[in-house]
Amino acid sequence: MGRRGDRARKRSQPSPRHLVTPSAFFLDAFLSAPVQSREPVRATNPPPQSADAHTAKEPESMQPRTQRQKEILEYITRFIERHGYEPSYAQIARHFGVSSKATIAKHIEALERRGLVSRHRNDGAFGLTVQREEVDVDSTCEVPLLGRIAAGAPVDATEDRETIAVPRFLLGHVRPNRVYALRVTGDSMIDEHICDGDIALIENRTEARDGEIVVALVEGARATLKRLYRFGTGVELRPANSQHAPIRLHASKVSVQGIFRGLLRPAT
Repeated sequence: MGRRGDRARKRSQPSPRHLVTPSAFFLDAFLSAPVQSREPVRATNPPPQSADAHTAKEPESMQPRTQRQKEILEYITRFIERHGYEPSYAQIARHFGVSSKATIAKHIEALERRGLVSRHRNDGAFGLTVQREEVDVDSTCEVPLLGRIAAGAPVDATEDRETIAVPRFLLGHVRPNRVYALRVTGDSMIDEHICDGDIALIENRTEARDGEIVVALVEGARATLKRLYRFGTGVELRPANSQHAPIRLHASKVSVQGIFRGLLRPAT
């Protein structure tokens, strides 16, 4: 059958990779989906160099061609690490003092041709994913379990410190030292499959986009897990359960303490 037969056999073979989760937990892994229309650019670190840089180099196609392309790639990576979300083309252009987003788009296209990024559609806006080294699906990391969070009416925040093991791949591009865990109480986020007794994984961040699931601190003392929406000088903390009413407050009375990144469900 020759080469055609070889290709057909390769396509028919199943992928050897599969997800392995700790036996103590069932895993519900998903990211919150912001609804705000933007021109996002997702970024991660460039592919790592060989341990012996003198004898093995990355192929030329996997390196930025110009200094400006390298600077743009590094800026996107730093922005993600600092803010936890991706910059827009306009933000990149402003950072580099460029008046036209089209100029930035040309640099991005060049990076894509060299295999450093891949463009995709995200909620109607173009986004980018910068290639990163894959995380071992079997690896785990320790994150602090700080107490409980209400998926219902706000309750007083608690911080009973202990640590739990979390599958590393669940955190995506977020560094483990930027993540903490909270035990969920209540059922107001049940339609997001966040149930009473689950453990929510939270990225430690104080900025959020509309539509993200956040840990909101209400009036400096009461914490709740809800989707955040802004309107004028107010905010709405929206549940995912028709039996619960949204919480509407002046923006000055609500502060974001973190962004929901995933879920661990203890075995029953």
